[in-house]
Amino acid sequence: MLASLKPVFASLCLLGLCSFGPAYAAQRTQSQQLAEDVHSIALQTQKIEQQMLLLQKEMGELHAEQVRLKHRQDSLMKGQARLSHEAVVEAHQAPQPVPAHGASIGQAHYTRATQGVPVQFDHKAPDKEKSFHHHSKYYKEEESPYFKEHPEALPYSGMHNLAKIGGTAIITTPFIQSNYTYKGSDLIVNYSSIKKYIASLKQRQAFVNHMAAEGFRIPKLPLLEVSGKLAVKAFGQSAFNNARDTDIDISGSELDFQALVNKWVTGFMSIGYDNGFSQTGRRVTNSNVALDTAFVTLGNFNKSPLYANAGQEYAPFGSFNSNMTSDTLAKILFRTKSRLVVLGYHHLGASGLDTSIYMGHGDSRRGDYKPLSLARSRNTEVNLFGADLSYHAIVWDSLHATFGASVINNVADASGMQATGALPLHFKGFAYTTATEVLQHLVPAVDVRAVFDYGAFRLIGEYDMTTRAFDARDITFNGKGADISAGHVEGDFAFKLFSWPSSFGVSLGDSREALAFNVPLQRFMATFNTSIWEHTVCSLEYRYDVNYGKNDKARGTNGGLIFGRPGGKYSNAVTGEFDVYF
Repeated sequence: MLASLKPVFASLCLLGLCSFGPAYAAQRTQSQQLAEDVHSIALQTQKIEQQMLLLQKEMGELHAEQVRLKHRQDSLMKGQARLSHEAVVEAHQAPQPVPAHGASIGQAHYTRATQGVPVQFDHKAPDKEKSFHHHSKYYKEEESPYFKEHPEALPYSGMHNLAKIGGTAIITTPFIQSNYTYKGSDLIVNYSSIKKYIASLKQRQAFVNHMAAEGFRIPKLPLLEVSGKLAVKAFGQSAFNNARDTDIDISGSELDFQALVNKWVTGFMSIGYDNGFSQTGRRVTNSNVALDTAFVTLGNFNKSPLYANAGQEYAPFGSFNSNMTSDTLAKILFRTKSRLVVLGYHHLGASGLDTSIYMGHGDSRRGDYKPLSLARSRNTEVNLFGADLSYHAIVWDSLHATFGASVINNVADASGMQATGALPLHFKGFAYTTATEVLQHLVPAVDVRAVFDYGAFRLIGEYDMTTRAFDARDITFNGKGADISAGHVEGDFAFKLFSWPSSFGVSLGDSREALAFNVPLQRFMATFNTSIWEHTVCSLEYRYDVNYGKNDKARGTNGGLIFGRPGGKYSNAVTGEFDVYF
């Protein structure tokens, strides 16, 4: 019987061997796939471990920051408790006046306050007020938990609300970001002179949003922010007439006030020091302080991209960006200050379009030519108009670009054309008398510009030109009406010198037919800036000017010839400046 089963066993063995080969191969393939999966999982595990290490580091930093804030809060609470205890002791030691018949307890407290006795507040919960929240509605009904826990955190919040007894909050050193820059470039005093109202609205938005995120409420009474700067310079110069000048001067000092009046209205005022040269008297007794800019802005970038602005300010014509210490030729000739109304739109995202239109009261006007009359009347009309358009684009993470164009209907109101700073017998500018403000025709101008930022590099280009030449009876260049233009190209590089934020930049400026306005034909500048101490900037600049040709001549409306090269063709100047911002 076993012999008869041998064929069957043999067949089964052969069948098993035939099936074992493919099964073995399949098992081997599965083993390889499993090994690859294990390797992939190991790599992912390694990445997760690295991320966990980074997360642990960040959590450690957050914990340290939390401990620091807790210590600060404890110090504030202890100080508040000490002050409250001292006030209570002083109040109990003072004589208690008897309230008049029919007078309320509140009136008695007011009487004590007017007599110099500290007012005792009822320590009950404050009236419920709405706090700002920028992610949903402008106001939210519920109070911040942090505010409920620490009502003493700000002097105008909580149960000791100074605003409720007639005070208002004043803030110094208001930064645009919570992480301030070492050199103070984010201070209010360092707003760009052009479109300062947009910088004001953006700073207000950042400040209010940061306060809300920290759980603080903005007082309903106006909030005043104060900023300013002091600048001292020393320079040596070899002028066109071969004269050598050296000087130490206050090159710029100002105080800026920004008022957050309510959630829609912001006010701004800047008072500046004028170091203009005086022909008579000692320089230290001829220092002038004057209102530089002052305006009121209606807008809220948490609610709308639209805004309206009115006041004394620089017209949104051009941008005149520069990292140099001295002014560029384009800025000297074309920057225009007037009393204006501006309506505009500002993009609220990282990139987008900005546009605005404006009108104002210019100083110069069109009128009949009466060379023998010095009694021609001043301008009495709104006759200054213009528009501005710019676009900010993020090409990629490291490359940002801004392009812009502006128009103005009369560039004769530009600051460098109103006052040239020229010596006697030369054209002093259209503002010399009311007679010299009268032109044969208005002179329109255009501005085109571009700014590129790539990492630590910045490239600036701007060009301004009149679209119609001045009448020969107003401004001449070589016997014909002057057709003015100016350009500016600059490159800057930011870096760290030791641990100090620093930058180096070079620029080239060029003008055409602008001899009457007391500017050179070309200007080369190289400037090094560094911030050794917080909120300060030290600058060292070399400036090289090229004069107009010796045969070039120009005349203005009040007479006086300017010869292109009275003493020399070149001028050199070295300037050192130290700026303090607060």
